[in-house]
Amino acid sequence: MQPDGRLNPSPTPTELPDPSDSDASYWLARTLWALGEGYAAFRKTDPEFAGFLRARMDLAIAALNRDVLTRYGTYQIIHGVKVPDWLIVDGADASSEAVLGLAAYVRATGDRTARKALRQLAEGIAELSAGSVTSWPYRALLPWGLSRSDWHAWRGHDTVALPHIPGHEFAGTVSEIGSNVRTFAVGDRVTVPFVNGCGMCEWCRRGDAQVCPDQTQPGFTHPGSYADYVAVHAADFNLVALPDAVDAVTAAALGCRFATAWRALTGHASVGPGHEVAVFGCGGVGLSAVMIAVALGARVTAVDVSDAALARAAELGAAVTIRSADPVAEVVTATGGGAHVSIDALGSAATADAAVRSLRRRGTHVQVGLMFGAAARAPLPWDRVIAWELAVVGSHGMAAVDYPPMLAMVADGRLRPGDLVGAVVDLDGVAIARADAGEGDHAGRGGLDRGHVAAREVLAGVEGGAPAPARRAEVRVR
Repeated sequence: MQPDGRLNPSPTPTELPDPSDSDASYWLARTLWALGEGYAAFRKTDPEFAGFLRARMDLAIAALNRDVLTRYGTYQIIHGVKVPDWLIVDGADASSEAVLGLAAYVRATGDRTARKALRQLAEGIAELSAGSVTSWPYRALLPWGLSRSDWHAWRGHDTVALPHIPGHEFAGTVSEIGSNVRTFAVGDRVTVPFVNGCGMCEWCRRGDAQVCPDQTQPGFTHPGSYADYVAVHAADFNLVALPDAVDAVTAAALGCRFATAWRALTGHASVGPGHEVAVFGCGGVGLSAVMIAVALGARVTAVDVSDAALARAAELGAAVTIRSADPVAEVVTATGGGAHVSIDALGSAATADAAVRSLRRRGTHVQVGLMFGAAARAPLPWDRVIAWELAVVGSHGMAAVDYPPMLAMVADGRLRPGDLVGAVVDLDGVAIARADAGEGDHAGRGGLDRGHVAAREVLAGVEGGAPAPARRAEVRVR
């Protein structure tokens, strides 16, 4: 720990999880937890060691006040939900860990500075509860998902039957094949899109499995990848072979946020050199869009209400960052008259409207962020859409058939989705990571602590090329 309470830099190459994250992070939370409880445990039996811990606890509290609690009393609007802006990585998870240490420290010392920090963090955590005592989710604390899509399922936006196993982004090795599988074999390294097509309908036959009316989604329509085995239907149609140069952690980060951003920019907008791209919402999808657009040669303007998210966007190559709740005029100026392409990676009435109004004539808006509740019927400036001949397109994932160009750029290093992974856990750590998903895909701070990927070998049951009535038609993927 440095004299100002920041953590020491890590070695190069960076280890995962990265202990050098000196911003407001899980490491700050866990430092507070360890030092606070450590002091309480040793203050009587080993006063000298306890004094050492106390000195560092005071530094950690100072870092907490400087990096987090200066925002006490301020809020963000995340996907239409008002949330406190003074939590560690915006989550009840990390903040609760800090609270454990602060509570032990306050009980042992009565320290007023620690008591104030404890009260403020606790207030923020309490404000993340949702529902009521009679309505879902019954005052449970709102977690930020490893993936925004998992968050939607948790919130009840995407209905799933309970009990349920989530997890829709994974990579693994085929361990068993069923009688209908022809293209893949035991031992193949594979990943899968989060939307799996039936392989037989008119949309699947023309390569648009992402809109298949009979689609399945691991983690939503059936048990997902937070388990030893996960079933993937119509395996020959939905599995994607992994190049040797793409490791499992990187591949597991592709299925939802990264592939969705890729198709939004390439399949709908044909982004390339000379294009001005405006990305609204710098969470997991938004930061992926920033990285991809820059790699494709575009100039990117990133928009968010979080300084941390914008700093991460700048690290990934955004030429301009704008922190504003009403950014249209700034985006138009920054892009020299309006963006050629706008991406709403958050999904709200306000961001969709702003993104469309930030376009130049004949520009294209791609709606990636999911719209729920009142936002699902949000108005757009249709007078401008018509007069300026703007294109407004929805985008929902990417079919397996479209993976090769993206994988080629990952394999040769032009795209680095692994840079968006901040920590690796095995299946035993998934429950904690699920709660700890302050980064996840949520907008605002989405890229600061980045994501968690289950790194234990995933076993995926994969059905054959056509729907099969018996489980003997499944293939298992490790």
